[in-house]
Amino acid sequence: MGSGNGGKRHRIQKAVTNLPVQARFLAAILPLNPAVLQSLKELSNALRRQPQRRELKRWARQWNLSADWLIDWFDYTIEWQRKGPSRRWDRFYHPEWSPRARFERIPTTIDEAIKRRIGGVDFGNWLGDQQTRSTARRSAVRAFQRILRESLDEVAASAIRAGLFEPRRRRSRGRTKKSLAPRRFENEAFLWLAGYQTRGWSRERIAEAVEVHRNAVGMGIRRLSAELKMELRPDRLYDKNQTAETILCELKAARADECANRSLLEE
Repeated sequence: MGSGNGGKRHRIQKAVTNLPVQARFLAAILPLNPAVLQSLKELSNALRRQPQRRELKRWARQWNLSADWLIDWFDYTIEWQRKGPSRRWDRFYHPEWSPRARFERIPTTIDEAIKRRIGGVDFGNWLGDQQTRSTARRSAVRAFQRILRESLDEVAASAIRAGLFEPRRRRSRGRTKKSLAPRRFENEAFLWLAGYQTRGWSRERIAEAVEVHRNAVGMGIRRLSAELKMELRPDRLYDKNQTAETILCELKAARADECANRSLLEE
């Protein structure tokens, strides 16, 4: 299967550093448009071999999901669903984002980081003089605080490099049309982008549904698509049947699903 396997193996390896963001976007697609995964299953069933990369790209264009890293995920998903233990077609799969792979990438623990540093710290030569006790205490506390700060930074940075977590970002403070606007969920922008790309949602209808200005929705979608290195579909090509009421119902269902599965996703 020369050409097919050859194309399949040329995956975009440098994109795996962005795995947490990629996984959250694909997880947002599942409740909003399960037809995407079902369609991928149908493509797999229609072929007796692993699809070639160009075939996956052609399939992905109908969903506006043709970025290189997405093709990698789709390729891995088909391979895993054919050979893996589950074969239930209930998720997108990447070997570097599987529970086993994430466990194997556990970074240095805070205990290890502190113990490694503390042995090399000079805490001075205070011998018990009560007149200098406060000075000795302040010096030791500063040393401990520096060790703790450096150790926390090291563990957090190594966890992000391993793809276990996303770097924390300040939440956007987009203006709302009403002071009683609904609470924004953690994955809100991911849901907006998933609906925009795969369901034909317009920015204006999303804004009406969630009661924010259209510019705030546009900015959220653009920033996330840029981070994911995805090309946005043309804004003018939207589904007029996707009204604000329809979008609101879809988002409510997706948010409920997100809350119900939060504990599982955090494991």
